[in-house]
Amino acid sequence: MKVQIEEVSPIRKKMHFELPPEAYQRALDRAYDKLKKKVQIKGFRKGKVPRAILEKYYKAQTEMETVSDLIDKSYREAIQEHAIAAVEMPKISDLKVEPDQPITFTAEIEVQPKVETKDYLKIKLKRPKLEVTDEELEAELKALQKAHAQKVPAPEGTPAREGHQATIHYAGTVDGQAFEGGSAQNVLVDVGAGRYLPDFEAGLIGMKKGESRDIPVKFPDDYGHEPLRGKQAQFKIDLIELKEESLPALDDDFAKDIGQFETIAQVKEQLKEHMLKNKEAQSRGELFNQVLEHLIAKNPFEVPEAMISRELDYMLHTLENQLKQQGLTLDKLGITPQDYREKNREEAIRRIKGFLLFDSIALQNHLEVTEEEMQAKMADLAQRYKQPVEAIYRYYQEHNMLRPLFNQILEEKTLDFLLSQADITDVKPGEFEKEKSEKKE
Repeated sequence: MKVQIEEVSPIRKKMHFELPPEAYQRALDRAYDKLKKKVQIKGFRKGKVPRAILEKYYKAQTEMETVSDLIDKSYREAIQEHAIAAVEMPKISDLKVEPDQPITFTAEIEVQPKVETKDYLKIKLKRPKLEVTDEELEAELKALQKAHAQKVPAPEGTPAREGHQATIHYAGTVDGQAFEGGSAQNVLVDVGAGRYLPDFEAGLIGMKKGESRDIPVKFPDDYGHEPLRGKQAQFKIDLIELKEESLPALDDDFAKDIGQFETIAQVKEQLKEHMLKNKEAQSRGELFNQVLEHLIAKNPFEVPEAMISRELDYMLHTLENQLKQQGLTLDKLGITPQDYREKNREEAIRRIKGFLLFDSIALQNHLEVTEEEMQAKMADLAQRYKQPVEAIYRYYQEHNMLRPLFNQILEEKTLDFLLSQADITDVKPGEFEKEKSEKKE
């Protein structure tokens, strides 16, 4: 077998093959030997059908399959011998099969770009100073207080406002006619939460318990139920009950009620620790983005279309699974797969470049994932999901997720290495956000 490799571009190659005539003849003989053992033809015992009879019935099919198998075998041997990292199935062209002549064909493929990352040491980075201000802690404490608020009846005569919870009956009409789904009783509405049409919620403002009101409501042109799109409706609303939030006092009793605390000071301390951990994670994410931005700028290369398509498939599949857990679909959100792919194409390219650049750095610096690190990650996942380690491992294995997990750990180790070598400046959070906004502009 002769193979001539033509480099069309750094990510595309043409492989020109020439196979000796005897290779095809041997493959064809083997194909007929296999066929003879399988087929049954009237007048002949199984396994005893003459070659001439087999050719009469199966010649075209057998020759076509033999050529296809020979091409596939030759191609796989060639990419292994020449260490070619193909990222798609080959496109076969210029196939010539003639009696007693070499078989020739061309296989065109996209290949993974060869990346040797440069300029990755002493990267200048900025991050917001890690601190939790008194104002931030107070805001988090108030959010916790609000999360434990109770709904209590509002005083008689209280007008409904944002933050109230109203129990209502409603009946809607369009052109004087009731419509499907337009009426309901004892419906809970969190006023101002934005879960109903804007006109509908706005009409509740100022209503008092026991009051009835007619509210004009315009359905938007892109409303989910097509017959109502753009329609003007009239809703009769009866406000049955109105409740408001009753916030618990932020004292030691509150601390004891919400968990394993004795004092409100302990609650504040744990909140602060949690907020610092979140800020550390956000800071690491910001540093990762800056590192990746620097590496991509300093190491330009083209990404094969096949890799982009595969990454978009993965991203789309991940999104669909996340939506499914929420009872949603792309269709319900008005998103087509094609729209998603077009919108996220650049992000897919960025992810692929990040993986290849980090992988190159890991290779250059002999960074590896040890068995102990994989086991530690499994133990961490088991603790997080409250499952035995064996169950977590089995799930990842059955869903082909061990390799992505391995890559994730290696990426984290590579980032740790890069950050240990980087020139990092801590800046005030406000200044950091300002610089970040200016860059986007």
